[in-house]
This record gives sequence, C-alpha cells and structure tokens, in this order.
Amino acid sequence: MQFRSPAGQGHNLWLDGLRTYIVNDGAGERVTLLFRAILSFCPLGNVVREPAMRWPFSGRYAKLETMNRILTDSARKRTEQIEKLETQLAQLERQVAHLKQELEPARKRASELEVIAAQRADSLNDKDKELAVVREALIQRGGLLNEKDKELAVVREALTERVLRIQELERTLAQTGRK
Repeated sequence: MQFRSPAGQGHNLWLDGLRTYIVNDGAGERVTLLFRAILSFCPLGNVVREPAMRWPFSGRYAKLETMNRILTDSARKRTEQIEKLETQLAQLERQVAHLKQELEPARKRASELEVIAAQRADSLNDKDKELAVVREALIQRGGLLNEKDKELAVVREALTERVLRIQELERTLAQTGRK
C-alpha cells in the first residue's frame, strides 16, 4: 500500500515511521495508517479486522477518536469565534468609514466657525477701541462741563449779588422818591 505525499512521491507506509494518520479503511471504519500497514504485512489481516480482534487497539482508537472530536469541536468554536470577530471587524470598519465621512464636513464647519469667530473677535476689538475713544471724549467733555458748571456758578453768584444790589438800589430809590 502506498501513500502519496503532497509532492506526489510515493512512500512506503512502513517507512513513514511512527506517524499516525487516521484514514477511512473502505469498510466505513477509521483506522490509523500505521495499523493498516501492520495489517498489510499480517497474513491474518482480515481476521484482525474483525471486531473481536480489535480489542487490543480499541483503547488507542477510542482515545484518538475522543481527541479528534475535541480538536474538531475546538476548531469549530474557534472558527465561529473568528467569524464573529470578522463580522464585528467589518461592522467597525463600516462605522469608521461612516464616521470619517461625517468628520470631513464637521472639520470644514469647524474651520468656518473659527474664521467667523476670528472675524467677530476682530470686530469686538475694534468696537472696544471705539468705545475707549468715546469714553475718553466723554471724560474730556465731562471735565469741560464741570468747568462750565463752575463758571456758571460764579456767574450765578455774581448775578445774585447784582440782583440783590439792584433790589437794594430800587428800595433806596423808592425811599428817596417818597420823601
């Protein structure tokens, strides 16, 4: 019995060493290649294939089947987990692409708002300067107004004195005119 390697070179199963390959023996049963090689040299090979003659190898066979089942289940679970993770990755990639699409208009709007904010800040600075000039003018006018109030107070006092003097002179004149 020959085993074909992937390179296509034939190898004698007996010389394949103690490698253990599990194959279907054609009768619907799985056996190791090593066991098959041993059976091929045994003149009682057909007898050993009978269920009663398999008991010396049944423990190893059951152990291999259990290990194979465990590995198969583990591989299936890992495959499912990989598929779930790949699905999540694809979903996250779609979300990232969508967010990138939303990010560009938001960046443009942010830069527009920064320009508008800078313009308004410049305008506010200009208004502050104008307000400072107006305040200075008001302070100067307020000082001038205070000076004029003082001058007016002096003029009022002078007028009051003159009015009193006029009234005094009128009384004196009225008294001299009665005499």
